Amino acid sequence: MPEVNSTLYRSRGLARTCPDCRAVVRDGVIAHDETCPIARIIEAVKRSDANTFLEDTALTQFLRLVTVAEIQEAAIFGDDISGCDAILVTNLGGGFRLRQPVIIRDAS
Repeated sequence: MPEVNSTLYRSRGLARTCPDCRAVVRDGVIAHDETCPIARIIEAVKRSDANTFLEDTALTQFLRLVTVAEIQEAAIFGDDISGCDAILVTNLGGGFRLRQPVIIRDAS
């Protein structure tokens, strides 16, 4: 099944290296070492997102908590999503999904 790049972000500044495997961003993509804990968690989250859509084929979007690994990977790209409350996952069809960090504000 095709997969959108695991990164949620595009670099807005100088890219940093992964704190675990020391991978660096090249051409907007990071290639973590296969044993990297951040990469392993990101892959598990991607599988979980995919399974959510497979289990409920009528579902087009859902919110889930942001993971520490996603916060760490965003930081590698120079983005700070540590203040985000959730990730909005949208099914784009054909096995593609979009993940967007969101802040949920109290309407009162």
